[in-house]
Amino acid sequence: MTIWTSHVEPLDAIRIIGSLNDGEVRFVLVGGLAALVHGYTGLTQDADTVPAYDEENLERLCRVLVALGASLYANPARTDLADDGSPPEASDFAFSPAVLRRRTIWQFATSAGPLDVLFAIDGPGGYESLAPRASIRTIAGHEILVAALDDLIESKETAGRDKDLRALGELRRLRRESSRD
Repeated sequence: MTIWTSHVEPLDAIRIIGSLNDGEVRFVLVGGLAALVHGYTGLTQDADTVPAYDEENLERLCRVLVALGASLYANPARTDLADDGSPPEASDFAFSPAVLRRRTIWQFATSAGPLDVLFAIDGPGGYESLAPRASIRTIAGHEILVAALDDLIESKETAGRDKDLRALGELRRLRRESSRD
């Protein structure tokens, strides 16, 4: 296994979700996949997750990352890459809770596609604030927590990136429709 790569496999969301669930990782699904679960019709190319921050959960997460053949993803568009293309976080990276706690965002390339581990999302925050509002959904036989639509909307509003702003209209429409049901 390499520590970092700029290559990514196509997203196999079911495999990533299944691996996390089977590995007993407590997490909330956020981002594009969570939006899709709520009925969003856009596309996503990665799985965004917010795991619980406790030591035991991060140990389980590390085991799943290793099993998925995870490497740090070095997006070639980054401006902080070393001359060899490596991201700065690769210099002393190890799959351990202590190392994971050094950053709030980790981007991994796995054998099942891109997986982002976020300890907090813009606006709503981390696992402790997301989990109580999340809904339990069954995806390919795996029961997981999916971020509440309100939290996804708040996150996209707070982040304010072009891709987030483009998604807001449809997400707000989905919220209006779900409140009528």
